Amino acid sequence: MVNVGCNADHRGRGLTLIPWPPIMTIHQKSAPQLGKKPLILIAVCTRNLAVFEANCARGIAQLSYPSGYRYELLVVENRREPSGALNPIGADIPVRYFLEKQLGLSAARNRVFAEAQKCNADWLALLDDDVVPMDSWLDEYVRAIQSMPDAKLLYGQYWYRFPNGYSLATERDPDSFEAMIEKPVRFGGGNLLMHRSLYSVHGVRFDPRFDGCGSEDTDLRHQAAACGVLAVPVPRAVIQEAITARRATLLSGFHRKLDQGVSSFMMLTKYTPPLTVTAGLLVQLPLRFIRLLGDWWRAAQAHILLLEERDKLLDTALASSATFIGVIMGLCGYRGSYYARNDK
Repeated sequence: MVNVGCNADHRGRGLTLIPWPPIMTIHQKSAPQLGKKPLILIAVCTRNLAVFEANCARGIAQLSYPSGYRYELLVVENRREPSGALNPIGADIPVRYFLEKQLGLSAARNRVFAEAQKCNADWLALLDDDVVPMDSWLDEYVRAIQSMPDAKLLYGQYWYRFPNGYSLATERDPDSFEAMIEKPVRFGGGNLLMHRSLYSVHGVRFDPRFDGCGSEDTDLRHQAAACGVLAVPVPRAVIQEAITARRATLLSGFHRKLDQGVSSFMMLTKYTPPLTVTAGLLVQLPLRFIRLLGDWWRAAQAHILLLEERDKLLDTALASSATFIGVIMGLCGYRGSYYARNDK
């Protein structure tokens, strides 16, 4: 394997990237994997390499890589110019870097599909740049595809950790791994394993209409289901994600819930005939408003009576308000801004 378009020093000083050509192949510890073993491509999209290296790269370096497969890592940076040098991550697998200059989460993730096709990957594993996969993450996915050969779309568990504060938009998770894997598995685009047939044969792609509000992963799941491919949970394929101080603020949580309301409206309009959408909104919006009033009534009662659960009920009322406002704003043409990116 050769280096293309980059200056590299493999003795630990990192790699100096140049923006053209945008695809580069980089050695990490030089571990050749020969033969016709199936290839699992691990892909991470990021806006800033420093975020990836501080979080996801640390987990990838500690992964257990089951025998019987080949592994490569693809890092897609989504900005107009590289944010810096991609340093060695300490894993014995080849690493590819791509600078995707078309801004937006869907553009970055769809670039992953294109690159996965170019390198003939059999399986594509998607991770977010700010998560840390547990060391058994790949083991669990490999065990799942070996035990369920018909499965084409698998998803693992998100384990949200709260170093400080709380989040209006994110439920607090248990502290123990065993308790975490007993919970219903959350579906998300940052912890997926996909068979190549989904994007090569069925043409599944991330929809840019959801770049502003999120739920692009839920839409992907809808597309897969329309092709007859059901998502299969893998509870022990766990990634950890820290809810940082910024994300734990009330404003951030309210904003995210608002965008969830926008995305629910957009999902409705994408998969439902217009007349059905109109009829549904005429019925559902008044019902939602009544439930919202009920949430605020319970929160007010709890604060008047100084009940122990008063803060939780207030959070529920705030979240319901944000979601309801989001649906109304989506109806008026707003498309969200939580995931919208501005290149700096």
